[in-house]
Amino acid sequence: MDNLVTQANRQSKFGQLMFGLLSMYLSLASYQQFDKALADVFGAAPAVIIGTILLAGYQIIKIDKKNEMEGGYITNPYTQIIKNHMGVYEVVETNQEQQRSSALGMLITVGFIIWACERTWANVLW
Repeated sequence: MDNLVTQANRQSKFGQLMFGLLSMYLSLASYQQFDKALADVFGAAPAVIIGTILLAGYQIIKIDKKNEMEGGYITNPYTQIIKNHMGVYEVVETNQEQQRSSALGMLITVGFIIWACERTWANVLW
């Protein structure tokens, strides 16, 4: 049983890494496009300042709402930190399923998404 949990944790960490990198790539590409649009209206230097403030504010609000709705922070696929009725944080088990996709399939999917974005609109990598 411990071997299955270790293998599931390894697969889950790879999946989190791949989709974390994909999220960072798409965020950077979107931010560059937003910055270009703001630069056309306000100029280059004010556009960077305005864009950074808006992006930071949006991320803070999004994370706060997500944590309020879910009731805690996920620490790994099998445990979660939540606040009980006494206001004390505790680690509890979750019923989250194991990841079912292969690492190669995930790598191909993320690679295709990045390739398609670069060919059409992003221009982050080249």
